[in-house]
Amino acid sequence: MRARPARPLPAPRGVAAEMTIAIVNYRAGELLLDTLAALAAAPPDCTWHAVVVDNSPGDGTAERVRACFPWVEILTNPCNVGFARACNQVLRGCRSPYVLLLNPDTAVQPGALARLRAVLAAHPRVAAVGPRLVYPDGRYQHSAFKQPGLAQAFFGFFELVPLDHPWNGRYPPPTSDAPRAVEHLLGACLMLRQEALADVGLLDERFFIYFEETDWCARARRRGWELWHVPGAVVVHHSGGTTRAVAEAMSLQFHRSQALFYRKHYGLGGYLALKAIAVAGVGWRLARSLVATARRRIPPSLLAERLPVYWGIVRA
Repeated sequence: MRARPARPLPAPRGVAAEMTIAIVNYRAGELLLDTLAALAAAPPDCTWHAVVVDNSPGDGTAERVRACFPWVEILTNPCNVGFARACNQVLRGCRSPYVLLLNPDTAVQPGALARLRAVLAAHPRVAAVGPRLVYPDGRYQHSAFKQPGLAQAFFGFFELVPLDHPWNGRYPPPTSDAPRAVEHLLGACLMLRQEALADVGLLDERFFIYFEETDWCARARRRGWELWHVPGAVVVHHSGGTTRAVAEAMSLQFHRSQALFYRKHYGLGGYLALKAIAVAGVGWRLARSLVATARRRIPPSLLAERLPVYWGIVRA
């Protein structure tokens, strides 16, 4: 019987690794432990180092990680400093040729990280690559998009076309494993080239959560870099597994980041156009919520939770 090749072990702390993997934890709990277990079972095909940035101190997750995965380095923040800032804590001092941003609700599949790294190694003008994401039941999950525009904002509010419609900025699902150039990639699993990081810069920490990777991809493309989606690399993603419990608060964070993105990349005119869509969209959502409450489809407590969110979206 042929012996299995040994899996590459994490590099000891202080030893240079070819790949650094950054995972930001915020109340992920068991999902984070599952993510690390999957990573240990399907690691990169090179020397690597894993860092968990803990944005939820005191919930016991960091202690469990230390006990179960002693090879993981843990950086603990006194509070939730946001996704971009937490990632930058790793990126700022990282010298690995490749850096992987990985959500704590993912499970990398065998060979996925090797395929992503191989694409970067073979194509020097590619700044970042992302895998084919799938839901836990195997369904395709969109993870490559066109740069956001006003049409996406409009359909995002009014839901007049399906979420996976091209008008919502989605590319058609890939029909093969061949890599393809795209305009931006989802940050749930995003492998970056160190040279591109040095040229483009770190994540913009004004984005507390959402749009930070969209902004980085836009900046990279502006500087002449390419972004590729690699369908042959597969990663399971629970999608919202760590934010579902605070969905209303996350909706407000999404729209705040969206407003910042449009102001930054489309100027005052783009921002004001987005604002007009947001005001109309919030009015539509408020009317629906009031009707749903009157017909007892949602409890009054949920309406009370939504009202400050709607106001926050209008003010963003």
